[in-house]
Amino acid sequence: LAMPGIAQLQESYKGKGVVVLGMNVEDEVQIARDFVRQKPAKYPQLAEAGAVSRQYRILGLPGFVVIDAEGKVALRMSGWGSDSQQRITEKLDAVVKAMAKPAG
Repeated sequence: LAMPGIAQLQESYKGKGVVVLGMNVEDEVQIARDFVRQKPAKYPQLAEAGAVSRQYRILGLPGFVVIDAEGKVALRMSGWGSDSQQRITEKLDAVVKAMAKPAG
């Protein structure tokens, strides 16, 4: 359900220093690869990302993490509901705005 919204985020933030990644954290690698072949995503996919998921404490699926330019977690969210894309967009807008400010 989240894939179209994530693809839209990828398109909206292309060229703004934002990277969108999909990550498989549950399925065996081959199952994940087969899924992506059947339902191609418009953003890069990591077939084996369980360690990344644990590192960023993703507790539910789908899980989302926005990391700012300094490597700090700006948003951690699980699930996909009616306001999910808006919440992620608001946080990404703030991160992109902060990246555009001159240093000092």
